[in-house]
Amino acid sequence: MGTTCLFNARRPFRHDNPSGIPKTGGLALYVHCQTTLLSEFQSLFPDKFKYEGNRAIHFTPGQPLPFEKLRLLIKNALTYHLK
Repeated sequence: MGTTCLFNARRPFRHDNPSGIPKTGGLALYVHCQTTLLSEFQSLFPDKFKYEGNRAIHFTPGQPLPFEKLRLLIKNALTYHLK
């Protein structure tokens, strides 16, 4: 199944299938791999998340989501094309 944008072609959030669940199970937040979003985010929080290259952050099932840190990534993703 192909990659689908969550909003539209100009937005950097992506997921690999309609359910948004990675093939390995669990939960992940995907961004467009041709952006610098995850490399910038990873430089701020290198050990806080499990990164999949420059395209996704994977979360551990049953663990609380770190909303305060993710807020920064989501804000940067939604305003990426305004730079």
